[in-house]
Amino acid sequence: MSLLIQSFLVYGFMILAMMHAGIYAYHHQYPDGFLGNDIYAKEKTSFLDIITNSHFLIPILVFCLFAALRYKVGIDCITYKADFYDILEKGHFEQDSYEYGYTLLTKFTILFSNKHYLIFAILSFLQISLLYYSMRKESYLLMFFGITIILSETFHSLMNGVRQNIAACIFVAMIPLILNKKYWIWIVPTMFTATLFHKSAIIILALSVIGYYCKEKLLNPLIQLIIVAVCFLLMDKIDNLLLQPLYDLGSYAGYEERAIENYADYEFSNKNFGLRSSLNLLIYIIIILYSNKMKEFFNSEKFNTIYNLFFIGICLFLLFYNNFTINRLLFYCNILIPIVEAYFLSYLWLNRDKDKNNITIFAISIALLSIAFSYYLYTGHIDYPVEYILYKFDI
Repeated sequence: MSLLIQSFLVYGFMILAMMHAGIYAYHHQYPDGFLGNDIYAKEKTSFLDIITNSHFLIPILVFCLFAALRYKVGIDCITYKADFYDILEKGHFEQDSYEYGYTLLTKFTILFSNKHYLIFAILSFLQISLLYYSMRKESYLLMFFGITIILSETFHSLMNGVRQNIAACIFVAMIPLILNKKYWIWIVPTMFTATLFHKSAIIILALSVIGYYCKEKLLNPLIQLIIVAVCFLLMDKIDNLLLQPLYDLGSYAGYEERAIENYADYEFSNKNFGLRSSLNLLIYIIIILYSNKMKEFFNSEKFNTIYNLFFIGICLFLLFYNNFTINRLLFYCNILIPIVEAYFLSYLWLNRDKDKNNITIFAISIALLSIAFSYYLYTGHIDYPVEYILYKFDI
């Protein structure tokens, strides 16, 4: 029970710290409110601004602190820790399948520390700073990003499959390149950089093409709901027809056969479409119902692209609910879930005076996210010590 309470306190503190900084960032960008003067519209905001401005840096450091001090938060946590000490003591990893970027970064940190905390902090910094960089001119998202990145379980996802999630965060940061053809020359070099952390980043090329052609329109909400319903009804029913191609795809994407089998066995034994999945699906349905309103309000090709990739990810997630390979490749779409949820909460909050129902939907959405996450932690408490959810300090 003490670990459960500790988890609520740690994750709660992360939410509050990120929200407080996000609110400050919003008031800094829009001193007269959302429809008033936009400070960042007239300024260039670089990556250097992200790591020098307190309202960006503080939440990033809070995120990195708890990522660095974690123990058994994310299935890969122990593996990454063991990898560091393999390099430290033997000069090489036990397995030789790691990409050059991760290998060189690990060797680099050994020059400064003989403890694993630094590499954990740097890996998480790459993730969260790229996400903040992608939202640097949309500070209204940062007001709620602390809520969504924790309560959507994205924090735990980032702590697991760390290398692939770095590649996914690189993809999020490069979305503006996708939207403007004159910047397409940078897509391949950026994708190559991502492959230095995970081979599966080759999928970024296909997602870039899809994202570009999805930047203008959103499907009608009713059509979206019908597609989601069909995917739900077909859940896990077409895997057998595609078993070998999917298995081969997993191998090409950089997953070892043993890893595919081990992860598949673990996820199959732990995943069922229960209360938590139902609550998350309900949240997605509510977001779908508001999708056209958000499109009109934000009036942004970037929002359209992010939302459409989010929707594709949700549909494929339902269709291949227990398929390891597809679920891992969907990291590149699932990383957009907390961002779309932040768009949704921002829309409701910024329009709370125009439609009194918005504040009610806002409260219901926060409640659904909170209940789903609380149940998530509770399942960790029930499964302890065979769990990777509850927050534990490695000190």
